[in-house]
Amino acid sequence: MKDYPISLLCKIAGVSKSGYYKWWKNLDKVKDEFDILLIAEMFFKSKQKAGFRTIKMKLLTDYGIIMNHKKIIRIMKKYGMTTKIRRTNPYKLAARIRQDNIVCPNLVNRKFKEQEPNTVYSTDITYLKYSGNTAFLSVMLDVKTSEIISYSLSDNLQMGFIIYTINSGIRKYPLDNLIIHSDRGVHYTNNVYQMLLKSNNIQQSMSAPATREIMRRLNPSSDI
Repeated sequence: MKDYPISLLCKIAGVSKSGYYKWWKNLDKVKDEFDILLIAEMFFKSKQKAGFRTIKMKLLTDYGIIMNHKKIIRIMKKYGMTTKIRRTNPYKLAARIRQDNIVCPNLVNRKFKEQEPNTVYSTDITYLKYSGNTAFLSVMLDVKTSEIISYSLSDNLQMGFIIYTINSGIRKYPLDNLIIHSDRGVHYTNNVYQMLLKSNNIQQSMSAPATREIMRRLNPSSDI
């Protein structure tokens, strides 16, 4: 089909060129409003979780509309359609990790005071709140004497500060037939932690409920 100049088309239709461009501009505006409503509908139906990729895909699959992702981003940004971040549920994550990792038997069975010095160490993590932030304290102590063998502070829960606590403790007091007791937290069922103990001929012991003996010893007046 032959393309005719706008001026000729306007002459045939009996409209001015400025009138044609005004109509065309309004048509774009109406189309934009329709697109905004479509994007907003999908965004709020998803409980504000759909990002521009999801919306782009649903426009194509549900309506057969191909829309440039830059336009979707522009509209979402302009009208404050900010996607909610889907945060991992820490309890579900911990349960899933525990299913895949190895849980060890309880070799101590809460008989802490019956142990000899430097035969059983206990380790745990506690949360320390300060100025709206959280620090994490990893401690290892002798269950008989309550001596702090080693500790480490961290601003995150990655494995590094747990490994540091164990390494610094066993370097300071290298022992044979040592047992390290903990709860069944994800750090202590982690393969890296367990391999560290095995490589140093340390027996691993775990309690079924979370062990809070360390914090009781650090703070006897605590209700923990």
